[in-house]
Amino acid sequence: MTRIGDTISYIFIYLIALAYSFYKRDFNLFITILTATIIALISVELFKNIFMRLRPLEFMRMSQAGYSYPSGHSTVSAATYWTFKTYLKKNGKSNKFADIFLTAMPFLIATSRVVIGVHWPSDVLMGLLLGAAISKESFKLSSLINEKLNKRAVK
Repeated sequence: MTRIGDTISYIFIYLIALAYSFYKRDFNLFITILTATIIALISVELFKNIFMRLRPLEFMRMSQAGYSYPSGHSTVSAATYWTFKTYLKKNGKSNKFADIFLTAMPFLIATSRVVIGVHWPSDVLMGLLLGAAISKESFKLSSLINEKLNKRAVK
């Protein structure tokens, strides 16, 4: 489960969003998800270097470098999956399977990080909360980005 929170999985999500964007000739979904992910990655690096919390070395079942707080996997997965879910809901494209899948994935990824011993529970909880906040705010920021892009396209 923890591997689903790795870079390759997000590339798959971006390809789906990009294909959908090309199909609809509307890049709002792609820009919104990419915005959420980039903000999440930057935030995680910033917070990890501020708090410098050590990982629970005595519980580790796999090797993991870097600091522990907040969980990058939890933050990025929450920001990405929940942004995708919110976008689908806002645009009337959501269904029960998508809602359950996109809601559950960050929780499953976060839980796996504790189970394999590379994070404390508070690391993943903070990651989920941070990811949720980033997801919410990414819609505002992506709207500004889209506005700027549309103004340039009109000129």
